[in-house]
Amino acid sequence: MENLEELQLKVEELLYKNDVDVLLNAAEKLKYEKIEELKEKSRVNEKEGELSKLQQEYEQLKSQQEKQLLEMQAKIDKLEIGVNDKSAKVKVNSSENASVIEVPSSTRALLRRDFKISGHIGEPGQAEKLTYISLNHQIESGLKRKYTEDEIVDAVIRAISPHTSLRSYIETMPELGLPQLRKILRIHYCEKIASELYQQLTTMCQKPKESVQQFLLRIMDARNKVVFASKEADTDFNYGSQLIQNTFLKALETGIRDEYLTTSLRPILRKDGVSDE
Repeated sequence: MENLEELQLKVEELLYKNDVDVLLNAAEKLKYEKIEELKEKSRVNEKEGELSKLQQEYEQLKSQQEKQLLEMQAKIDKLEIGVNDKSAKVKVNSSENASVIEVPSSTRALLRRDFKISGHIGEPGQAEKLTYISLNHQIESGLKRKYTEDEIVDAVIRAISPHTSLRSYIETMPELGLPQLRKILRIHYCEKIASELYQQLTTMCQKPKESVQQFLLRIMDARNKVVFASKEADTDFNYGSQLIQNTFLKALETGIRDEYLTTSLRPILRKDGVSDE
């Protein structure tokens, strides 16, 4: 009896060490009656595994591309802010002396580049179209570069794919302001209102199979959505950037599953003026 049990254990050990193809060949040689059913299950499992892997790779590439786009836009913003901050004076050098010419504000406005949105606004979730976060980031960038709200509204309208109901609706709205446009865009992208987003931010925590880096990006994305939603027209309550940042840091501290990492990060997260970097 003991020899039989030992033999069974050895057989099971050999089975576990071999891959699926070897086991299927063995079952076929032994004329196992459900061999075709096993082969079909094996093919299905293999396809599901490939599909899951491709989906993960797609999400990673999408996240990397959005991050690169935001980084590139930030660099462009930094350069343009530096140019705009300089005095609007043109120095004319001659062989004898140098004179300074003041450029009138009207001429300075003509020399400035028109504000443009990089990318196109399509249906929510549509591939190769602007995401809600990317669009709002560009709007904020335009405000920092001293473009007027009317200029930004016009740029957003031009970025909406033509012949869509969204563009047709917005173009027929009289005296459309930026806060009202933000609200329309948030509804178009099926995003929640500011109060719902804020409540969601306060209760966020790291998922069991989620890395710390993935959780950090997810909670930063949620924070930015609260900021954008708070700037809409008819918002129930404007939470303010400082309150949102403090809530974000608290949620990050309590949401990380690794207690040792949380203890290490706590002094940094509780510093005044801590940045995303």
